[in-house]
Amino acid sequence: MSGRSQIRAGRQELEAEERTAVAIETPLSERFATYALGLVVAAVPFTFGSVQNNVLAVWVALLAAIALHCVWRNICGVAALAGFALVICCWLLVITLQLMPLPPPLVTLANPIWRDSSALLGTELVPRISAVRDLPSIAAGAQIANVLAVFCGICLGRNRWSAALLLEIFAWSGLFYAVYGIVSFLAAPDHVLWLEKVAYRNVLTTTFINANTAAVYLGASALAWLLLCAKSLRLREVSRRHVIRALFERPSRRTLICFIAFFLTLSASFMTGSRLGTSTTLLAVAGGALSYYRVWLRSWRAAVMAVVAIIGAAVLLSSVLGGSVNARFDTGGFSGGGRVEAYRSTLEIIREYPLFGTGLGTFRWVFPEYHSRDVPIGGVWDRAHSTPLELAAEMGLPFAGLIAAVWAVVMTCLARAMARRRRDRIFPVMAFWAGMLGLFHSLLDFSLQIPGFSISIMVLLGIGLAQSSTERNRLSAP
Repeated sequence: MSGRSQIRAGRQELEAEERTAVAIETPLSERFATYALGLVVAAVPFTFGSVQNNVLAVWVALLAAIALHCVWRNICGVAALAGFALVICCWLLVITLQLMPLPPPLVTLANPIWRDSSALLGTELVPRISAVRDLPSIAAGAQIANVLAVFCGICLGRNRWSAALLLEIFAWSGLFYAVYGIVSFLAAPDHVLWLEKVAYRNVLTTTFINANTAAVYLGASALAWLLLCAKSLRLREVSRRHVIRALFERPSRRTLICFIAFFLTLSASFMTGSRLGTSTTLLAVAGGALSYYRVWLRSWRAAVMAVVAIIGAAVLLSSVLGGSVNARFDTGGFSGGGRVEAYRSTLEIIREYPLFGTGLGTFRWVFPEYHSRDVPIGGVWDRAHSTPLELAAEMGLPFAGLIAAVWAVVMTCLARAMARRRRDRIFPVMAFWAGMLGLFHSLLDFSLQIPGFSISIMVLLGIGLAQSSTERNRLSAP
C-alpha cells in the first residue's frame, strides 16, 4: 500500500471513530427521533407520492410526534420557535376565516357562490369565504406536513450525526426509487406500482403519478450523490495541478459507489422526459458543484473554465441520456399545454379574491368559472401549475407574500452559510440547491405541492438551516 493510500485509510478510520463517538454522545431518544424522521424521508415518496389523505395523515402524525419530542427535549432554538409561531398563527387565522360562518359585518368577504346557490335553491345558505364548505380543513394536510418537516429538520439537524444520517438516507432512498423506476419502466412501463397509468405511459415516473415531480425528486437525489462523491474525493485538499490525478488514481470504494449512484439517479431523471424537471436538475447540479468548490474559482480564468466544463457536461448528458426530453423540446419548446393562458385565468381569480382567496384546496372547483377559451379543454385543470399563483388564489395575497418572505429569508441564510462555511459545507449547499430546484420548478409546476417530494426537501432545508448556525457535534470533514 502506498503512502497516500495509507494516509487516506487512516483518515477514513479516524472519521469513522469520530462518527461513532458523536453517535454515542447523542441521547437515545434523539437517535430514535432521527431514525423516525429518516423513515419518513425514505418512505414518503413510495405510495404515489403520498397524495392520498389517509397516507398523508400517517406522516403528519409521525412528524407531529417527532416535533413534540423536539420541543420536550428543548433541542430547538427560541428564534426557530418564534418564526414558526408567527407563520402558524397567520395560517390558522386565514384557515379559520375561510371555514367559519361569516357574521353580518364580514358578509361582504363571502364567496359569491353562496349567494347564488341560495337564490337557486330557494333557501338561505350560511355565507363563507371558502367556495367549498369545510374543504380547507381537509386540504390542509400537505401544508401541515411541510411545516412539521422543516421544524423537525431544524431541531434534529443541529446534531452533526443526525444531519449526516438524514442526508445519507435521502440519497440512498433516491437511489432505490431510481433503480425501481428504471426496472419497472423496462418491465411494465404502463404501470405505476400496482395501478395502470392514466398518463405518462411512455416515460419513467417511478412511484410518482406525475413525471415532472419524479424528475425533480430524482434530480435532488442526484445532487445529494454528487456532493457525497465530492466529499469523498477531498479535492479541496489537493492543488489544481493534481486534480485529474486525484480523480482517477485509485478512487476509494465509496467514491465509486457515489459516482455510480449519481449516474443512475441522473439517468432516471432524464428518463422522465420532463423538460422543466431536467433543466432545473442540471441547474441545481451545476450550482451545487460550483458552490462546493468555490474556493477554486477565485480567478476569472478558473471560473470560465468551470462554466465551460459544466456546459459541456450538460450538453453531453443531454445528448446521451435526454432522448425523450429532447423530443419534447423539439415538439413543444419550453412551454405548452395552455399554461400561460391558465396563469392569466389564475391571476383573474387573485384579482377578484385578493385578501383571503377562495379557500385552501378549492382551485379545481373555482377555476372552471375563469377558464379561458385559449386553455385546452382536454383533461382536468385541478392545479394552477404554479405553486405561488395557486397559493395566492386559494389563501390570498397577504399570506402568499408572507410565505415568499419566509422563503427569501431561508435562502439568504443558506447562501450566506455557503459563502462563509469551510467545514461541513455539504449541508447548506445541499439545502440551498435542493430548495432552489423545488422553487424554480414550482414556479411553472406543482412539485412542492406533492408531499412525496416536498416533505423530503423541507427536511433538507431544516438540516441546512440548523447546520448553518450550530457549532455542535461537527466533524472536520469538508
